[in-house]
Amino acid sequence: MEASTQIPEAILKLVERYEFHQAAYRRGQFNETQLRREFVDPFFKTLGWDVDNTKGYSEQYKEVIHEDPIRIRGSTEFIDYAFRIGGSRKFIVDALVYELYGLTEEEIGIVEGVGK
Repeated sequence: MEASTQIPEAILKLVERYEFHQAAYRRGQFNETQLRREFVDPFFKTLGWDVDNTKGYSEQYKEVIHEDPIRIRGSTEFIDYAFRIGGSRKFIVDALVYELYGLTEEEIGIVEGVGK
């Protein structure tokens, strides 16, 4: 028997809503904060991550760190999301979020407010 992957209904609804309003997002009527709050945060909450630290963990043990500073090639970059277990970073999400919604470089620039 072949295993099938079930996509949670909440994620299907997020994708559907994004696709329905995509034209407005492409016109620059949506910014990065809105994208995070309305699509990215709910996506990871659906997957079981405590995005808002509702468990009340101290900074050292939060599951999700927003704008986590990380040293890359001698400079400090701020990663959109760092996901941790027991205080240890397991994976990061940055520009990969844009790939989830299929954004082009131009659309990413609109979302991030580049050139405004």
